[in-house]
Amino acid sequence: MFERININENQVDKLSFTFDGKVVSAYQGDTVAAALLGAGYKCFRETPVLGLNRNPYCMMGSCYDCLVSIGGRNVQSCMVECEQGMVVERVSHTKLTGIRPHEVS
Repeated sequence: MFERININENQVDKLSFTFDGKVVSAYQGDTVAAALLGAGYKCFRETPVLGLNRNPYCMMGSCYDCLVSIGGRNVQSCMVECEQGMVVERVSHTKLTGIRPHEVS
């Protein structure tokens, strides 16, 4: 669905980071959201109530659908520029509470 605009790879530095333990390639200046979408990821987080998969919507910081965890902090991935070696994790309701949403009465 998402494709990178043709760029001259000789003029842009490449870097890599991990998302849920898997290496993701990016270009200097990419946001985390852009790099993850470009790599084919479709789920960045789960909603807290129903545990539904969410991915970026606005790409400009207005919504929180692109929320990820970087360094233990939940941040909007569309607002964070990629850095070499950064560790990014999916925000999961199960990780936060230890229970699946459908188990809550």
